[in-house]
Amino acid sequence: MRRSNTKTILTACEMSFSGKTDNEIAKILRTNVSNMYRWRKSPIWQEFEQELILAHKESLLEAHRVATLEESTS
Repeated sequence: MRRSNTKTILTACEMSFSGKTDNEIAKILRTNVSNMYRWRKSPIWQEFEQELILAHKESLLEAHRVATLEESTS
């Protein structure tokens, strides 16, 4: 896979994870929405999406820990 294509797929994945629709992403990246369907099936998309989910989960858990700690010290 070409490096520029990899960067585009990762960018699209991140945008999707942030809540943008396939149509919005395709328009921003100046590509066809059919590429979105193809990219979602690629191993690089799926791997990065799992990393984003894990990072988000860890962030939420840390925020919960901090909030709980602050409540217990108040």
